[in-house]
Amino acid sequence: HYTNAGNKNEIDRHGLLTPGDRKQRSVQPVYENGQAYGPGIYLANSPYAHSSYGSTGLVCARLKGVETTQMPNGNENCRATVIGCAGSQHEFCVLPTSTQCVVLFEFKRPNRSWQSSLNEFHNALEKVLNKMLLQDSKSTRE
Repeated sequence: HYTNAGNKNEIDRHGLLTPGDRKQRSVQPVYENGQAYGPGIYLANSPYAHSSYGSTGLVCARLKGVETTQMPNGNENCRATVIGCAGSQHEFCVLPTSTQCVVLFEFKRPNRSWQSSLNEFHNALEKVLNKMLLQDSKSTRE
């Protein structure tokens, strides 16, 4: 997730919030982007895709839940995770609830010289988290 540095204090205080949760908690973003795929928290699969949305990158753990590739057509009650640009290097998801993600750490927008290192780190972290979550889910089923 990329954001403008001006939003950083509110994200540190409240986490990433959907527009509805921001309104409910009276949290005003300093900078706000559009909602082409409906309201929610927009997260990319790549740590450098969509970096034009801000200078601060946030690596997040997310729970996707039920997925759809259909845009909600303005339906604010859409409870499925929308997958945009599916299968491309710019694939992203829109989480419908704030409880589906947690910020792990932040970084400044990468320059070309260390994009591949950031991508390798992202892939390694993803494998570790997936392994931990899968082990957790197996132990609760037994």
